[in-house]
Amino acid sequence: MSKKSKPIHKSRPSAAIDDACDWDCEPDVPVFISWEDPHYLWACHYALRILSHDGHRLGSHWWFMKDDFAHELLEWDEHRYQKHSIQGRLRRARSLLRRKKIPETACELDRNVDALASRLGFGNVEQKIIHLAALVDEYPILGIFFEDTDDWNTHQNHTRIAIALDLDPSRILQALGPREGLRSSGLLKHLERDGFGLMPGLATALLQEQTDETQLFSGLFQSLPPSAFNLADFPHLQAHSRILTRILTGAQQDQTQGVHILLHGAPGTGKTAYARALAAAMEWCVVEVRHEDAKQEPLEGDTRFQAFALCQRALAKQSQTLVLFDEVEDVFGEPHPWFPLPPRHKAWTNHLLEQAKVPTVWITNRIESIDPAYRRRFLYTLEFRNPPKRVRQKMLDAQMQSVELPEGQTALWAERSDLSPGRIQQASTIATLCRPESATESAELIEHVWSLHQSAQIPDAWTAFDPTLIESDTDLNSVLSSLQKHQNATLLFHGPSGTGKTAFARHLADQLGKTLYTRSPSDLLSKYVGDNEQNLAAAFREALGEILFLDEVDSFLQERAHAQHNWEISMVNELLQRMESFAGILILATNLPETLDRAMYRRMDLSIGFQPLGKAKRQYLWQQLLKVLEIPDAPDYVRKNAGLAHLVPADLARVIRRHRFQPFREGKDLWQFLEQSETQRRRGALQEVGFTAHLTC
Repeated sequence: MSKKSKPIHKSRPSAAIDDACDWDCEPDVPVFISWEDPHYLWACHYALRILSHDGHRLGSHWWFMKDDFAHELLEWDEHRYQKHSIQGRLRRARSLLRRKKIPETACELDRNVDALASRLGFGNVEQKIIHLAALVDEYPILGIFFEDTDDWNTHQNHTRIAIALDLDPSRILQALGPREGLRSSGLLKHLERDGFGLMPGLATALLQEQTDETQLFSGLFQSLPPSAFNLADFPHLQAHSRILTRILTGAQQDQTQGVHILLHGAPGTGKTAYARALAAAMEWCVVEVRHEDAKQEPLEGDTRFQAFALCQRALAKQSQTLVLFDEVEDVFGEPHPWFPLPPRHKAWTNHLLEQAKVPTVWITNRIESIDPAYRRRFLYTLEFRNPPKRVRQKMLDAQMQSVELPEGQTALWAERSDLSPGRIQQASTIATLCRPESATESAELIEHVWSLHQSAQIPDAWTAFDPTLIESDTDLNSVLSSLQKHQNATLLFHGPSGTGKTAFARHLADQLGKTLYTRSPSDLLSKYVGDNEQNLAAAFREALGEILFLDEVDSFLQERAHAQHNWEISMVNELLQRMESFAGILILATNLPETLDRAMYRRMDLSIGFQPLGKAKRQYLWQQLLKVLEIPDAPDYVRKNAGLAHLVPADLARVIRRHRFQPFREGKDLWQFLEQSETQRRRGALQEVGFTAHLTC
């Protein structure tokens, strides 16, 4: 009996045989692949390593890799890709990895990474990680393996990096430690939070041809050209300049870490110009942390901090260098009492500040935006205000050289305490662009530009200050001489309205070269609990080293024994405490000195009484008015005018204002107006204003 033959089954070729057959012919490669790009070859090499080792974890989620990337990486067209199982695809990847050699062609990335590592002091492992991270950022075929997806076990980034680089995972963990160079320098993103990759803009720079290593960092920080200003342009900051130059010199000599200087104040007050002038005076170069990366995308928050950290590491061995970090409110963020910064963020930032090896100048418009935990890290804090009169005059003369102006115009503008260096430069630029046809048109144009900004300073009044029109119980010239010698003083100005208290305060500021800060009750008093004390403290803090003028202090400095509200007592207590510790000139002004708290008087250095004009000064006022208004002499009214016992200097301003709209024709009209003004004043129906501007009509 013949044996029954077994049925012959057609065996299915193994996947390995299929793969071999596939290799015998040219693979169908997508047309967008550039085999001439050595960076692409490296990206594919790293991707094949990861896929060959970890691809089995994809399971049914292979789709997440996207078909286009899978076709490209496996060098298959769609038909061949679809006909193979997942295991067949992985065998294909492993076979390709064995068959293909490690790319050996030198590329821009290799050269740039070598230069970067040399500048930052990185070893071989760190170089390889930077090489991989740059390709992860720029080539999606590799970056897909490090994207944030739950299907790909993103917490295994360290392992995938080790697989791609064919290194021991322990070496990767060590190199990526939070205190190690790659992380502490800010070069890498936050691995756990942002995934694996370089800080924004750096990968692009590494893949491009660079003429020198400094260009690698050009998207993150840049050297600034020499300053157009010098410290002589900031004479009001001379004492600060002397201290700061000594601090920076000592930090350089001793290689002291964590030397930070904070400059804060309103925009346009010259903070950046001063920082550059300070470096120029020391013959140091200035490196600024950029606001945008190489792709001109804005750098924000922690990214700018990372750029600062990288800047510090790159310049650590470079002497006579100052780092400039402007607009710091963008990175610190305004603290919120209910949502403070997390401890991790604070610890990281504080460590970054403490370990900084290159002295840094930080600039902000609002110091309140910086958390107190950071503020105490700054070695020296300097507030910028509008410059005093003599400095404003110098800046106006320098900036307006190319602008045709009426004779003496800059001297008039120098009286404006609200002018900052930025506003002066802005007005000069506008006048140059508009090309006015006359000096008068230039002046009107600039006045219009400045009128667009509201000022919190003392408004210009209608007449120039004339010390001969001040009647007081103290020799004011001796007061001025004493204040020129002793810059710390507390003065009380008291007397009726219009007698020149505010005018003399401004005269003192001009003569002493200081800025006058004026606060009235409306600036200090609030309906909210605690705001009064905070407003008062802010006023003293702002006027530190200058002149603080508190007007109508009888509104909040009355005798505490007669207080009807708790806030009245706390306000007086706060003011008395501030008076004792204030470094500067404090002037209190009141019409009712008898109502003030008695404890205030023992803190006063001098009390000056301002009074209505005496007979001789009333006659002088009359002659001045006739001269300015071009009214014929009126002898019959000289005697009558001398009898107006309540005339004050402010009447001069009232006359000028009235004359602009209804001119006085003869002495009789002028005398009648003065008599009416005195009558109204005696009745308490009129509140006068000061006189400080130039006499014009």
